[in-house]
Amino acid sequence: MDLATKQTPWFERTFPPIDDNGRLPAIVDRLGSLVLRLRSKLKEQSEDLLSSGQDGKWSVKEEIGHLLTLEPLWFGRLEDLASGRAYLREADLTNRATFEGNFNDQKVILLCSDLDHARSEFIKSLFELNESDLTRTSLHPRLKQPMRVVDLCNFIAEHDDHHLVRIQRILIPTV
Repeated sequence: MDLATKQTPWFERTFPPIDDNGRLPAIVDRLGSLVLRLRSKLKEQSEDLLSSGQDGKWSVKEEIGHLLTLEPLWFGRLEDLASGRAYLREADLTNRATFEGNFNDQKVILLCSDLDHARSEFIKSLFELNESDLTRTSLHPRLKQPMRVVDLCNFIAEHDDHHLVRIQRILIPTV
């Protein structure tokens, strides 16, 4: 298999519904490992390298900042599901918060720490859900498909992985 295959663009991805809530513990474990996996990629990388974007694309710090700016959306969508809203709140598809975040001016250790804190809080909120919270559905605004908590968590984990691959490709361009 050619690992240099072009990565599928995020907005071309599909997310079939997950019909087994028993998959949620493994997905939550994946969500919790985000910063650990991120830090393993960043070992011994200079702040300058992590701040440099290529060909108009985000730098590593901007990729991390993007993940951080989306944590409130994930919290909000979890609240939407728990409260029984018909639709999940919409994302800002222009990524304004990422572009305006000045993440290249920040230390990567602080970005990772902030992301770790936000993600830990999200996971903590998952453990506060009850069985009926896990069965509720809300329509995803862009995908136009119903999602439950397990689907939302899988969507987030896939989004994390998408950006971890982008970071890896910045650090090792032949990957």
